Amino acid sequence: INKKRRGTNMSFVFRKRFAPFAQKYVMGLNKFNKAFSTLSDSRKELAAIRQNDEILTKQWWSQPAFGLRSELNVPVYDMISGEKGDQVVSLNKDIFGKPLRRDLVHNVYHHEVNWQRKTTHRTKTQSEISGSGKKPFQQKGTGRARQGNKRAPGRKGGAKAHGPVPRDYTQNLPQKMVLLGLKTILSARVAEGRFRIVDNFALEEPKTKLLNQALSQYSEDQRILIVHGEDLDDNFWKAQRNIHSLTLISAQELKLTPVLKHSYLFITKSGLAELEADIFEKEEHLYRNRKIPLTKKYSGEKPTFSEEELENYRIKSKSLQ
Repeated sequence: INKKRRGTNMSFVFRKRFAPFAQKYVMGLNKFNKAFSTLSDSRKELAAIRQNDEILTKQWWSQPAFGLRSELNVPVYDMISGEKGDQVVSLNKDIFGKPLRRDLVHNVYHHEVNWQRKTTHRTKTQSEISGSGKKPFQQKGTGRARQGNKRAPGRKGGAKAHGPVPRDYTQNLPQKMVLLGLKTILSARVAEGRFRIVDNFALEEPKTKLLNQALSQYSEDQRILIVHGEDLDDNFWKAQRNIHSLTLISAQELKLTPVLKHSYLFITKSGLAELEADIFEKEEHLYRNRKIPLTKKYSGEKPTFSEEELENYRIKSKSLQ
């Protein structure tokens, strides 16, 4: 092989084009490690079953934070005192045990933000601005540049050429990705120790002072998202209205953006049950046309299905025809 032959050095091109992306990727890994460097109480309890940080940083797109076979057991805390109770709730791994995919969270966040973005800026064109269409002066003989309209963009009081108009900033994204993004950010909050299950949000009196005393264990710059169920205490709802670092939302209204913008997520046991039921209902609707899973592997014997599964499969196959 002639080493002096002319050609493009592909290794140099690769380094030149992809070095900035590799540098950003390494910076993202460093931020990911810093997020898990501070251990909270709830994370110390889950640290025994949580995977090593090196595995999560190298294979962040495929490896869940707590492995594939470990159980997610989270204690129930008292909202007022902040102490850990004796009750333990087992979280569903299909929702709170997903891999921590930053790319998916990024896409879903911009999808939700741009969906609510609306602009009203607009300028008038030459056909819309008020004024006559008379020629300002004659074409020749004046020594000036020729003009054909008083409201031309180059004249005072004229129109705006190529001005801003209302735009549509929405980015279409499959609903399966939106639902998976919500599961990913919930899994990240559990892995960081910023997800707490509370017994209830009950206050004796509708006073903001009592609720501020309960939240005094957290710093003022940390925002808290509270997800409630149907059994919301009236005193708690009145007391939280004057606290700017606190956001109250129902389980059915939970999305990725509010979870991402808040430092902690508090949820009651009833709210957790409603959240899981709502996610499973959306999954059932999105994956309504998937095939029936096999109950056992085929090894000479045909797999058996119940009559209800076969009837549902016949109904779905007819609807697709």
